[in-house]
Amino acid sequence: MSIRKTIDLRTKAGRNYSLILAAVGLALLVFAVLGAVRKSEKLKTWLPAEATIQSIEKKGRSNYDVTLAFEENGRQHTAVMNEYVFTYRVGKTIPIVYDPADPTAVTSAGWPGYFSSGVMGLIGLIVLVRCGIPVYKYHILPKLNKRREETEKDTAAPWEL
Repeated sequence: MSIRKTIDLRTKAGRNYSLILAAVGLALLVFAVLGAVRKSEKLKTWLPAEATIQSIEKKGRSNYDVTLAFEENGRQHTAVMNEYVFTYRVGKTIPIVYDPADPTAVTSAGWPGYFSSGVMGLIGLIVLVRCGIPVYKYHILPKLNKRREETEKDTAAPWEL
């Protein structure tokens, strides 16, 4: 038998807990949007190329260094990319974009860069909605209703009281 302890959002501690989680959700959402915007800027200003995966090294739990080789204006370049997709294999050719000022700065040209931003944004949105609605319902809405009632009493004509 398991005991589930729930947090009563009508209490101050519950509201604080929900506010913190809603702020975390909002932060995740903001970082996801910023990451997608940064990726879009790179796709607009950097140059496209086809790169061949030379090696894939695991650097920790979920971090990978993908070593790429590509040609730019007849010159061969090697670069390391920190994006990894489960379909990447050594010898596979993938689309990339690179910085013309520094050809060792590369990023994938397709959906992989947006995928992580999308997942982070979705998680942020879910947390924000899940925690923000109770805060609004139990904390903000009652205050707004109370202010509206006070305003209506103050602006009421004497014969309406």
